[in-house]
Amino acid sequence: MAEHFDALIVGRSFAALLATALLARRRRRVRLFLPETHAALLEPWPVALIGLKASPIVRRVLDELGLSHAVRSRLDGVPPSLGIALPDRRFPLPADVRQRGIELGRAFPEHRAALLALFDRIDGYGGSLDAVFDGEVPLPPVGFAERLQVRRVLKEIPAGQLSREQPPVPGPLMGLLRAVGGLSGLPPPPTDGLTAAHARALYLWCHGAAPLRGGLDALRLLVEEKAAAAGGNIDPRRRAARLEVDGKTIRALITADGHRLTAETFVVGDDDAVLARLCTETAVPLGPAASAVRVPLSRLGPLPTSLPDVLAWQYDSGGASAVVRRERDALTVLWPPGPVPDLGALLGQPDAPELGTLATPVAAPVVARGDPLSLWRPGPPTWPRNLVRVGAGALPGLGLEGECLTAWHAARRLDERWQGSPLWPFGRR
Repeated sequence: MAEHFDALIVGRSFAALLATALLARRRRRVRLFLPETHAALLEPWPVALIGLKASPIVRRVLDELGLSHAVRSRLDGVPPSLGIALPDRRFPLPADVRQRGIELGRAFPEHRAALLALFDRIDGYGGSLDAVFDGEVPLPPVGFAERLQVRRVLKEIPAGQLSREQPPVPGPLMGLLRAVGGLSGLPPPPTDGLTAAHARALYLWCHGAAPLRGGLDALRLLVEEKAAAAGGNIDPRRRAARLEVDGKTIRALITADGHRLTAETFVVGDDDAVLARLCTETAVPLGPAASAVRVPLSRLGPLPTSLPDVLAWQYDSGGASAVVRRERDALTVLWPPGPVPDLGALLGQPDAPELGTLATPVAAPVVARGDPLSLWRPGPPTWPRNLVRVGAGALPGLGLEGECLTAWHAARRLDERWQGSPLWPFGRR
């Protein structure tokens, strides 16, 4: 007889791990599997620790997991500046408001008035989204009642004005929005406007990237320990091969070694490319394929002096645009469909490896129609009833905040659904 769980979770993302820990804390029988992926599928785009101190939902999740003190004790030093590189200028974006104003004034002397207006909008729009990202407003909304709740909240905050006509953003400043948005996994903003996701990303970046010792790896380890202590089962050996779909219901998860497990709910914490492979009978909308690659620093020569303290930068040359993130031992490069950027030109190293030979395709976000904030992903018409998505697959481009937000809502929704079930408490722990 197949082993049965309240929830089976598939994913490599931080959101999948958080959902496991949060459901285990609610005394649900839950197990996490990594997907059996094709070599062409990319590892998750690294999540920067943006919003670790500024986002209400991140604080809320850490509080529930009992990790607030552990995280505070690992914070080390002041938030580093975000390094931005545009085709014609490079500059830091400090977390300190006064220093940030000075650096931006030096970088864009010809657009001082537009800079002030842009950051006033970012502070107003981005900051007001705390009311949406505090864990009380359901995102992504499921059903008419939840969509109505989102619209009610938006009417009361400045971010609700982002769906209306906006003053244009000067071209050079659009490069700043593209750079920060791309670092957060967002598609380019409209050529003449500002989206809620870009406003939020820049708002959180202005509060700095949290200097957590060990970075995301250390945070993942803390969450894994909490999940295991609460009874959550993280299976390090078996891989999820496919989801057995019957009509509009997932019946079971089949592992690579042929093991069959059943559950009331299945949670996927990866992108659409992984979901399409798991759920082959379900039509999954895939956006245009972008490309990404992780280049070990050992394959490169000495980095430019302007690079070591740079967290990330955006680069445009000859029609090729790329977003690059510096990690401890590698550079991660992401670029949209089109020409392949020249890594050698970017780093000033003619012998740098060709990105085109290293590239891995990754699905670009598809934003739902009727979304006033252009934040969440649509579910296809054939979406199984007992499938839940968390992480960037549900809210692309919100980074750590999106990972926490989707995991939080998934755990709360599932817990409320199970408690209201006529089968309660049969089959529960």
